[in-house]
Amino acid sequence: MGFGSCCAKCILIFFNVLFMQLRSIQFRIHGNQKIFKVDQCPMQFDIEAVSARKLLIFSWIRVNILAQNIKVIRILAILLIAIGAFLLGFQDVLQNYLPINLKDTFEEVLNAITGDTSNAEAAQELVDQFFDIFKSFGVAILVIGLLIFVLTILASCGSCCMVKCMLIGYIVLLVVVILAQAICLGLYGTDKLDAPIKKSTLKSLKEKYEGNKGDNLESIMLNLVQYQFKCCGINSATDFDDVKNWDKSEGYEHNGQTHVVEVVLPTTCCKMTGTFPDDVTLQDQNCPTSPTSVNSYMATGCFEAVKAEMKTFQVYILGFVGGCIALELLFVLLAALILYLQNKQKINPI
Repeated sequence: MGFGSCCAKCILIFFNVLFMQLRSIQFRIHGNQKIFKVDQCPMQFDIEAVSARKLLIFSWIRVNILAQNIKVIRILAILLIAIGAFLLGFQDVLQNYLPINLKDTFEEVLNAITGDTSNAEAAQELVDQFFDIFKSFGVAILVIGLLIFVLTILASCGSCCMVKCMLIGYIVLLVVVILAQAICLGLYGTDKLDAPIKKSTLKSLKEKYEGNKGDNLESIMLNLVQYQFKCCGINSATDFDDVKNWDKSEGYEHNGQTHVVEVVLPTTCCKMTGTFPDDVTLQDQNCPTSPTSVNSYMATGCFEAVKAEMKTFQVYILGFVGGCIALELLFVLLAALILYLQNKQKINPI
């Protein structure tokens, strides 16, 4: 078979298996050769060279490689590509279909924080920053989808046409993916990522936090996390000792009154009642200036508080990724077995 006809055959077979399911296995004898056909994937072999048992093993492997990689995983790949493209290019559509109006929500929060009602422009900036984060997720999802799609092409054409370079490429690429997943799983399971994440979030706090009335995304999110998880700073209240952009003489609000004093920590680090940000009351009005372990959460870092909350999901994450790795290892073994049988048993594509 020439190179051009082989490539054309691979392309035709790929699009056939992309939109069709494997339905039949057929045998027929033609001279000294047996013709074996699995729908769009015919091959020939010497009658004397290949036993029936080996042929059945070979056919089972090919059918399962195709079925698993094309019938199911192709749907996942196309879905991920579509989601990634959607997150990247359709911000307005996504915003319209969210269960809440982000701009109005951010504007309400800013009005409550600043005591002003002219925050429409700042709210729109927060929405844009929020969707910038979504775009980063979109890029990641799109890349993963494209990678899976490439793997399905290599798997379908490599196993069906028995193109050795495609099967080898499939094995190598899948092994790289497995190693990357195993490394990430090990880092996540052994808390090796804690230090760099802490360093990054602490740097953001030092450089971008603007206090109780801060209207940037970093300030709002940190205040919300501190209130929700009953914590203070990334590690503890000492993280606020040398914050660059927080004017600590801004004071704080309590029972509708503004106390213009030098504060030590944000009010969201204090124990309070009510709903943040517009209906909260400090349990101890002296907390922002004289915090203690009784009236505040000064010793509880938000990193550990959030991490403890996420521990409930860790077993599911580890189990899911571990299952994916096990399935991918099976695909590697099946592809390697196809290569072995092709080389040793004189089975070739027609």
